[in-house]
Amino acid sequence: MCLLPLPSSRHSAIAPIPPTLMNHHHLAIKILPMARNPKNLLHRPTITMPKIDAYLRCIADQENIRERSRKELESAKDYAIQSFAKELLDTVDILNMALASVPEEFHTKASAEAVAAGKDDVAVSMADQLSNLYTGVSMTEVELVKTLKRNGVERHDPQGEVFDPKLHQALFQAPVPDKPPGTIFSVQKLGYTIKGRVLRPAQVGVVAEPK
Repeated sequence: MCLLPLPSSRHSAIAPIPPTLMNHHHLAIKILPMARNPKNLLHRPTITMPKIDAYLRCIADQENIRERSRKELESAKDYAIQSFAKELLDTVDILNMALASVPEEFHTKASAEAVAAGKDDVAVSMADQLSNLYTGVSMTEVELVKTLKRNGVERHDPQGEVFDPKLHQALFQAPVPDKPPGTIFSVQKLGYTIKGRVLRPAQVGVVAEPK
């Protein structure tokens, strides 16, 4: 809380305290505009240098409080989003596993009908239903990833990259012909970041040094 100093001598004039200084919840929000320019204040006989200093300190304190509050609010918001987003990643993984379990020939209605061509009606119907199911799950996964992205969550596929312990979690190692040691050759789970920070490291397989 900002306090105006008492007059240092009997010659010091007493300036009225602005109403905003009487309420610590709104401290110095509406301090005299001229207080930002000490030269203007010096031309007012009722305001002394100690009071100018007090006004300016109040302004600086209030701006510091606002900046600190803004940062705390942003931090709380980021933490809330991070906690919620992290819980959604398992759902995204399940949707991806469901999509991966469907053979490629059933990814579209046309290819599914081509596979079922010449077979009985039951086979055609099942192929069509599987294709529709794949499309629905795929659309759900895409929208969920878009929602995460709008909140600062980015997905990353590190396939072929050099292993980085800050971004990746190695689940296993194996020698792989024609691939340099230390590179990622298998991605079990994709990695995610939120506003530049790692939300979940990618779970990967890394090329081992040849024995």
